[in-house]
Amino acid sequence: MAVGRLRAGYARSAAQDYLARVNRYLPCRVVEVREVGDADPGRSVAVESRRLREAEPAGESFRVALDVEGEAWSSARFARFFGERMTYGGGDVAFLVGGAWGLDAALAREADLRLSLSRMTFPHDLARVLLLEQIYRALTILRGEPYHK
Repeated sequence: MAVGRLRAGYARSAAQDYLARVNRYLPCRVVEVREVGDADPGRSVAVESRRLREAEPAGESFRVALDVEGEAWSSARFARFFGERMTYGGGDVAFLVGGAWGLDAALAREADLRLSLSRMTFPHDLARVLLLEQIYRALTILRGEPYHK
């Protein structure tokens, strides 16, 4: 679940490619909510986070907030997370990707896991591509396929 649409053509193309690859292993979809684009960052974050909450799938999802202050995992650890969720956790995993001003701090705290892709800051288009690529990489690791090397 992400705030805004992918604007850059390279990012749309890469995200579609990785999403198609992920869907070969398990069902995955991207839910986009409209960004606010308000000059007031606090208002933008509040409204966008409310939209993310409202867009959450019905039922219990394990919510992962992408947050620069979250846990930083290796690809192997991320794969173990997916393996554990598929084996023991059941249910959906919903990744929450904020807009230009990030996620509301309360929404990030409410998540079941706060995860950092890096301590560096990335454009949101690129962060979404990186997340999809890491999901794909995790699934290839679990299957013992050579992509992850």
